[in-house]
Amino acid sequence: MINLLKKQSPVRIVALGFAVVILLGSLLLMLPCSIREGVTVRYIDALYTSTSAVCVTGLIAVDAGDTFTPLGQFFWQCSSRWVVWG
Repeated sequence: MINLLKKQSPVRIVALGFAVVILLGSLLLMLPCSIREGVTVRYIDALYTSTSAVCVTGLIAVDAGDTFTPLGQFFWQCSSRWVVWG
């Protein structure tokens, strides 16, 4: 796996990093512990929210306070700060 990454251009590695964090964030937002009881979230909404958080646009498809638990909001905020922490 490391040899495969070494053969890639830096631009491709950054793009792959964005894709991985976006997908991981959307999966974390879909966990039952991330969604308030009685609320349903479609995967496309979680994917859009995660993409918006990673790309720091600030757009969101659903109301974060009414939809996500504090843990879900934590996941959402972490995905928006991954570039700073990395």
